Amino acid sequence: MNRNIIRLVVVGLVGAFWCHCSSGPRPSELLKADELVLDQTSMVRAMKAAPDHAKASQKYHKLAEEAFESGDKDECVYYSTLAAVKFSTALEIAKRQDAEKRLKEATKRLKIAQKEKESNEKIQADATKRIARMEKIMELQKSTTHLEARQEISGHLASAKSNIQAAEALDAAKHDSVNLNSAKTFVVQAEKALEEKRFKDASDLAKMAVDKAVLATANAKKLFAREKKATDLLKEREQLFSEANNIHGLIAKQEKRGVVLTLYDLFAGGKVRVLPERTYLLDKIGALAKKYPDYPLMIEGYTDSWGKDATNLVLSQGRAQAVLDYLVQNQQVDFNQIRASGYGEANPIADNSTHAGRAKNRRVEVIFLFR
Repeated sequence: MNRNIIRLVVVGLVGAFWCHCSSGPRPSELLKADELVLDQTSMVRAMKAAPDHAKASQKYHKLAEEAFESGDKDECVYYSTLAAVKFSTALEIAKRQDAEKRLKEATKRLKIAQKEKESNEKIQADATKRIARMEKIMELQKSTTHLEARQEISGHLASAKSNIQAAEALDAAKHDSVNLNSAKTFVVQAEKALEEKRFKDASDLAKMAVDKAVLATANAKKLFAREKKATDLLKEREQLFSEANNIHGLIAKQEKRGVVLTLYDLFAGGKVRVLPERTYLLDKIGALAKKYPDYPLMIEGYTDSWGKDATNLVLSQGRAQAVLDYLVQNQQVDFNQIRASGYGEANPIADNSTHAGRAKNRRVEVIFLFR
């Protein structure tokens, strides 16, 4: 029995001695430190980002290895933990640096993108402005084109109405009613087309109205000429023009349609009453009309382009009518010999953009129609 006890004691002491001399299993802390420090890729990254921490981790790992080899577990765990902490710190610094680098690059890209955005927004804004300007220009051009078209058509219509009035004064209703009625019909159709903004149709119809009215006038003149010798007629026309041209204060000219007398400054601004100091001109015209009763009189009123079209049309008609009334009432000109119409700003003879031009356009024309 004593031998067995002694044998067991000896075996236990030997085992204890071998356990004390052997390193045994590696602690988890050392294993973790091994995993971190011995990873070459991570070590290179750690050394680049935080060399002090990386070297410290290698130092502590070596001390942990030595403690493990010497069997000092506490020292091994302590240095293993320090090695892991230092290495982890180095890796965190590396991560932070990577993050800062990415942030810097992202910030740089953001700035570039912002500049590109600002540049694109500027380009877009400029393009929008250009488009707006082009649209405005196109609208103005369209408006100007429409205005020019209206003015042109209004001129044709005024000419058509003037020629119709002349034809009627020359008894075209009796001598050529077909062309006269066609002219009137075309005027109505042209005015309707103008109202509906069918400018091409309105222009064509107004021109056809002029052609028909001129033809009716010509036919009426032919019949009158047959009744009177051509030589006598020409002589009489020359005499009429000569006498009209001698009236001081008006402008006389001889046209194909007749002798045209142009009068200025008959009225105060915006008024339709003949100024007393200008009535002497109408007295001389009245005397001339009575001397040449075979020449129908047409009185046409015109304005400049300032103001509304409708207002100018009414003003010109009122002034033409005022001249007619004066000649009939004060000079006893035969009412059947005279007609009056106002055409507003149609048929300008000067530039309406200047003061002098507008003054020339504000006029009254008295036409002694040739027959």
